[in-house]
Amino acid sequence: MAQKSVKGSVVADFLADQPIIVEPSFELDFPDDSIMSISSDTWKLMFEHGYGIGILLIDPQGTYNLISIKLEYSVTNNEVEYEACLSGLKIAYERGATKLDVVGNSNLVISQVNGTWQVRGENLKPYHTCLLRFIDKFDHVSYVHSPRSQNRFADALVTLAVMTQIPVGIRVKPLKIRQKRK
Repeated sequence: MAQKSVKGSVVADFLADQPIIVEPSFELDFPDDSIMSISSDTWKLMFEHGYGIGILLIDPQGTYNLISIKLEYSVTNNEVEYEACLSGLKIAYERGATKLDVVGNSNLVISQVNGTWQVRGENLKPYHTCLLRFIDKFDHVSYVHSPRSQNRFADALVTLAVMTQIPVGIRVKPLKIRQKRK
């Protein structure tokens, strides 16, 4: 074991064995709590694509809204990237979001929307125009590129969309995922 690792573990062990006791009279109250509080009304949208679309929309309270979309028509890989982003924006708008942080693994959409790449494909220009018009409906939208490995939740929703066969005329209620703890 490296010498630094041994020293670090000794310090960690010592601190774990010496808990800090806080006197009940010690309080961290601020007289102007209402001034000090920070509230965020920013939503987070994570989108993923494949043979379907996976959307994870997180509201300011931290509630995860899961949306899985199966495309019943044929599109190119670049088009489905735009479809995924647009679908997420539409859903966020319908749910009342005004500020949105968009995270996706589509370097194409993120770079074109941020203006670092030009839209060259004629088939993508209508998507890009529609996306820019939709962005104007929000007070603030930011775009961040994230690798697929960091967007696993939305990626799982894509798989769900592709694997599920829903007969015509069947209405599906929202999927509820519960956590069970011991």
